[in-house]
Parts: sequence; structure tokens; C-alpha cells
Amino acid sequence: MCQQHNLAESVAWMAIGRLEAGQTQSVVKAALGISQSWKVHSRIWNLFLETGNARRRSEQGRTRATTQNEDRYLTLTARRNATLLQQHLQRATGTRVSTQTVRNRLYHVGLHARRPMVCVSITAGHRAACRRWAQEHLKWGRTEWSNMLFTEESRFSVEPEKRRIIIWRERGTRNNPEFVHERVRFGGGGVMVWPVYLSMGAPACTLTGMEH
Repeated sequence: MCQQHNLAESVAWMAIGRLEAGQTQSVVKAALGISQSWKVHSRIWNLFLETGNARRRSEQGRTRATTQNEDRYLTLTARRNATLLQQHLQRATGTRVSTQTVRNRLYHVGLHARRPMVCVSITAGHRAACRRWAQEHLKWGRTEWSNMLFTEESRFSVEPEKRRIIIWRERGTRNNPEFVHERVRFGGGGVMVWPVYLSMGAPACTLTGMEH
């Protein structure tokens, strides 16, 4: 016998036809082999009167706030303008959507809000000089490097820049030049630290701004 959970739609339509012809539930269930424990009239017949269908259709869910074309344009806008805020990206869809919808669409394509890597402001000439220096010293060994003096300058400002910038980028693209924020630090007063290193350790000297 047909059970409630696996009753075919064709059998349901035959049951409806017999009920319309005036047959009783018992006759319909016996003729179609439907379980006697199933209330044909209340489940099939009432559904037919309510929806015009023999089986309840699956729910479609809530309509998407944006179309696929709008999603693609939103993604393209975020890739071209990585520092745009969510409020500005809302306008790219052409549809009134929430900032959460913007985040959901961008997360779906792998774009996440991240703070950019910060570096000092350098020119193309600086980059070329660094590359040239690295190539010239590519084959240096321990002997050559032992005679090299390594220095570094670090400035600690009293009031560093606190402006927060968020960019939209994919994972693994932190060092992409397009996502690196260059800045010149003018944070008021500060202190400059100049460490020096040799292969055998740090030299025994201290430089101060007052004496040197």
C-alpha cells in the first residue's frame, strides 16, 4: 500500500478525480491501494481546494535583494576601489540594500574587510635601487656578510596616526602593492632609535641626539 510520505503525485490526482466523482474515502483508498490510516479527504482534497495542486510545492524562500548582474557590478566596484566604505558600495548595486547585504555578497566572492599593511613612502627609483642591491649581493657568502654593518632606523611618535582604513581584498593578497597604505608619519614629538648589528654582536657604543 502507498504510504503518506511516498504517495506519487499521479496517485494523488487519481484520488482527487475519484473524490470529485463522489466516491468515499474508503472506496478511493481501497481502489488505489492507499493506507487506511491516511486521511485522503483532509490531506489531498483540502490541499486541492486550497491551492489547486495535488501536492504542496516547496517554499521558494525570500526574494534576493540583488540580482546576479548587480552582484557582479558590486564585486567589480570593490576590486577597483578597495578602500570604499560599505555605505558607498551600497550605491553600486543600484538597489536599496543594507550594509550586511553588501558584506554578504563580497564575502561570497572571497573579499573580506582587512586593515592594510603600512609601509614608508618610497618611489619607483627606491624600489629599483633595492632590487639592484639585492642582485649584486645575491652570491655573497658568510665571509662577505661578516664584514657588513647592519643598521636600522625606527621613529616612535608620541601621537601616531590613528586613522583607521579598511580595504576589501582576498586572502593571501596582503602584500599586493594595491592594498599597501603608504604614509609619512608626522605624529608630533618622538624619539629616533638607530640600532647597529655586526655578525659577532652589537657594537659597544651608544649614540644620542645631544652628543652626535
